[in-house]
Amino acid sequence: MKHIGFKISNKSQPHKVSSFFATKKWYLLALMVIIPAVLQQILSASMNLLDNIMVGNLSDRFIPDLNPMNAHIKTIFTDLGLWEKKDWWVNNGLEHFFQLHYSAGQIAVSGVTGSNQIFVIIFAIMGGFINAVGIFGAQFYGAGRYGSLRQTVRMKIIFGFLVGTLVIILSYTIGTYLISYTTSPATALEKFNELCNAKGLANNDIEHLKNILDYNNPYVTNDITNFINARGIAKDDVQFTQIILRYYEYRSAQLATIQGASYNQLIVFSYPLLGINFAFVSVFRETKRGYIPLLLTFVSVIINFLLNLILINGLGAIGGIGARGSAVATLTARIVQLALISGFVMWKKYEFQPKILKMFKIRRDLFKKILIKAWPLMLNDLSFAIASTMIIRLISQWSFDSLSGSAIASTINTMFYTLYIGFGIASSVLIANRLGANDIVGAKYNAKHLIRLGFMVSLGFAGLLVLSSFFLPQLLFSATNEALRISSWMMRIDAMVFSAYTILYTCIYAFRAGGLGITVLLVDSCFTWIFTVLALFLQVKYNPLDIIFIYGIMRTADVVKMILVWFIYHYGKWARNLAGNMNKPYPETPPPIVIVTSEQGKSKDKMKIANF
Repeated sequence: MKHIGFKISNKSQPHKVSSFFATKKWYLLALMVIIPAVLQQILSASMNLLDNIMVGNLSDRFIPDLNPMNAHIKTIFTDLGLWEKKDWWVNNGLEHFFQLHYSAGQIAVSGVTGSNQIFVIIFAIMGGFINAVGIFGAQFYGAGRYGSLRQTVRMKIIFGFLVGTLVIILSYTIGTYLISYTTSPATALEKFNELCNAKGLANNDIEHLKNILDYNNPYVTNDITNFINARGIAKDDVQFTQIILRYYEYRSAQLATIQGASYNQLIVFSYPLLGINFAFVSVFRETKRGYIPLLLTFVSVIINFLLNLILINGLGAIGGIGARGSAVATLTARIVQLALISGFVMWKKYEFQPKILKMFKIRRDLFKKILIKAWPLMLNDLSFAIASTMIIRLISQWSFDSLSGSAIASTINTMFYTLYIGFGIASSVLIANRLGANDIVGAKYNAKHLIRLGFMVSLGFAGLLVLSSFFLPQLLFSATNEALRISSWMMRIDAMVFSAYTILYTCIYAFRAGGLGITVLLVDSCFTWIFTVLALFLQVKYNPLDIIFIYGIMRTADVVKMILVWFIYHYGKWARNLAGNMNKPYPETPPPIVIVTSEQGKSKDKMKIANF
């Protein structure tokens, strides 16, 4: 028996591979699919990374309230005699708040992160459906059934556009509320009030303190010292200092919400375009042409970068417009990306090219069968996205700096996460193509060696992630010392579980390729809610540990998930042919694909299957 690429030359016998490694030809062919998928994810992530880095270096002039707030913070702590006393801050475990100074970049990135949670949810809804339909597309392509493939493309385009349009409506009605749910100004204010009550301050005292700390009110010398002297509080009282810090976390969260809402009003118009782009990128991957959207996306990333340079902080005589400039740049880049991809498809006339006049003509039985398999995957991706948003909210409830640190770590980590996401996407294509061709043994062979290859490569990526944690947050972002500390440690923790993530998501995408939607729903999003989110909730609410330790405890749940998924994968029941049960022909114009069939030695007949 001989292995030839992704196909197995002898399907009548099971694979017997004595070596840990696959053949050289297999690695060559696998990398031809994996590398474009990983690079596509890197380029897609680069757009978000560039936005966050450039917004993270936003000039203070774009947030008018920022300088007055920082000046007020300095005046308050100078009046208390603590501004220059570094030893006092260190001895009381508050060294990262010494000479506290918020930057416009930290405020804006936190706000954009809040807005991006809407993007995470919308991307999950689109991705859940498009990737689920894409599994059938990959199998139809493997089976040579191009008519059915074209119908999957129509489904993806229609769904992506409609969902993106719906988000525009929702964003202009409840967008600010959704952003504030992540930035959590109400939670910060609640904690401020709790600390005041614990200190024994009455409601009138709390309101008086707010007026003193409010940077919009003129500060009268000794206001804060007169307040504490009247209530018997020492100037170096640690608990009272924490009350002050909590108040400015609340005000910073307010400013971040305003920035996020302003950014969101423009970026949402790119979501319908994103849905269509996503549909085309998906079908290019399914037909093993991943390098095409890769090149076209590269052009849009360059455009996004150049426009960010001009529109955020301004360039030369051109004045910037702050965080909104990043939204304009991204919107423009996605318009260009869609124009390039759709123009290329029409020029090349690929077998999957959808006809505009037949865009809404979709076979009912095909749609029903796909929807039955797709809804668990859609529900899983949506549930997982909401869980991710909940995780961000719980982290933000610890402190505003933990939200900022998480945003910084997430931005940098995204460039490394592209590895296991790319491997997952590539595995779904390579495995689904074999399943569609009814080569179950070949599909398992591909899955096994994809997991092994992904694990080996992930070790190098994990090392790079650890190394970058020591300098990239400080190099790329302007933030408080506490936010930078949190981001660095979060990156190191993520590096420790990086290989587990690669194995986890390669297996999950294999399950998706085999149509195990319910299994994916249970082991992915349900597990995340029951264990990961719950563990984080209990730790944040009831555990006095530092947020770094809490984050580490949360990540151990993902290692447990990987072990569970590995046992399910090893059982092997995930490898199933979905395309074989959908044989009803559907009349559609050429290009026809002609195959020859024979029935138990009878005369051979030609059958057109492009219309299936």
